[in-house]
Amino acid sequence: MPIKDRTDLTFYIEADRIISGRSKTTSLQSKIYKILFPDYIEQFMVTLRKLEYYKNCKPNVKDKFVYILLKKRFNNLSLKLGFSIPLNCFGPGLFIPHWGTIVVNQNCSVGRYAVLHTSTCIAGSGEKKIGDGFYLSSGSILTGECIVGDNVTVGAGSYVNLSCVNSFSLVVGAPAQIKKERKPWYVVDGESYLKRINIIEELESSLYV
Repeated sequence: MPIKDRTDLTFYIEADRIISGRSKTTSLQSKIYKILFPDYIEQFMVTLRKLEYYKNCKPNVKDKFVYILLKKRFNNLSLKLGFSIPLNCFGPGLFIPHWGTIVVNQNCSVGRYAVLHTSTCIAGSGEKKIGDGFYLSSGSILTGECIVGDNVTVGAGSYVNLSCVNSFSLVVGAPAQIKKERKPWYVVDGESYLKRINIIEELESSLYV
């Protein structure tokens, strides 16, 4: 579901922040700290979501000027971090833990709670439909036209050119094979992530009453 209004924008930004474990910048001390020690990934994520909002919501003349400024900032952050991530590809709760090369093709639709590690690529001209809870480990490539179910984990260094991957699967190897059923990454990686998702879903319920 793309961002289509201010409520969506708030939810996406907050979902991205919560899943990554970042705290809200409220106190003067924390604001000064962020000026001195910028979190460039957080800046990238917020700029990405704002760009999606302005692109999707038919901006007026004033908003188009804001869009241009945001686009320039987004391009600069993308170069700095090594990210090539298009607009309107990822649902809420996108988690990028580290700087490093990440390339995503435009013909890609990914659900909520996706994790992208460094040196990863979702490539090729074919359309890709990927469900919720997608986990792309370091050095992995997903290519070709494919449908990927919910809660799929791609192992490190894998090359995935399968046309279909069932939900709750672990995919490893080059070329990749589906090895076994696997619990969602936010269950495997520790209780704190599941708690964060519960907070996101509570927030969603409160925003969309």
